[in-house]
Amino acid sequence: MQILSHRYLTIGKSKEKENTLTQLKAALALGYNFFETDIRLLPSGDFYISHDPQASLTAENDAKEHVKLWKSSGAKIALNIKELGYEEKLVSFLKANGVVENCFLFDFDIEFLGAQPNAYIEKISALEASLMCAVRVSDHNETVDRAIKISNSKIIWLDEFDSLWVKREDVIRLKDAGKIIYCIAPDLHNFTHEQTMQRFEDFISWEVDGICTDYAEDLKTLIQGI
Repeated sequence: MQILSHRYLTIGKSKEKENTLTQLKAALALGYNFFETDIRLLPSGDFYISHDPQASLTAENDAKEHVKLWKSSGAKIALNIKELGYEEKLVSFLKANGVVENCFLFDFDIEFLGAQPNAYIEKISALEASLMCAVRVSDHNETVDRAIKISNSKIIWLDEFDSLWVKREDVIRLKDAGKIIYCIAPDLHNFTHEQTMQRFEDFISWEVDGICTDYAEDLKTLIQGI
C-alpha cells in the first residue's frame, strides 16, 4: 500500500509549509515519493503550486521548480486541478517538463465548475493519451455506482467529507470493477486523530492501493508495525 503525502506534509497540517518547494525537498529527504498537490495558473501564463489562489510567482510556489524535483526524484504526483479552461496549457506544460508519466489528475470538482467527468477525461485523453484522470467517490453525491460506470478512468479518489461512510463492501465492488483506490484520510476533513488512525487500520485491512494524509509519518509507523 502506498502513502500519499498530502500537499507534501508528513507530520500534520501546516499552512506555512504546505505545497512549498522547501517542504517537497524535506519530504523527499524522508523517503516519500508519492504526493498530492494543487496546481493553478496565473494571468501571466505561469503555473504555480498552491491550494489557494496567489497573486504572483515565488521561489516556493513556482511550478517549474517543483516539476524539476518530481522528474529528478521519480516521484508520483496526484495533481489536483483547481480551475477549468487551461487543459491544453497544462498538458503542454507537463509534457514539456517530462512529467506526464509521473502524474494523474484528480478531484477537480468538475461538475461544480460546469463540466462532466466523462467529457473532461476524454478531453485530457485527446491531448495526451497516457495522462490519466481519477474519478472521485464521496458522500457528496458521487456514488460507487457512478464511478464504476465511468469506464474511461481506472483511478478512484475515495473521499469522506462529512461522515466515515466507506465500508469494506464499497472497496470490494470498486476492486472487482478493476479500479485503483486511493483513500482520503479523515484528518484532511478535520476528524480527530483517533478517527484517522482507526481509518488507517480499516483501509489497510481492506487492501486499498493508497492513503492520502497530512500524517504520513504516523501512517508509515503503523504500516511498519503490522
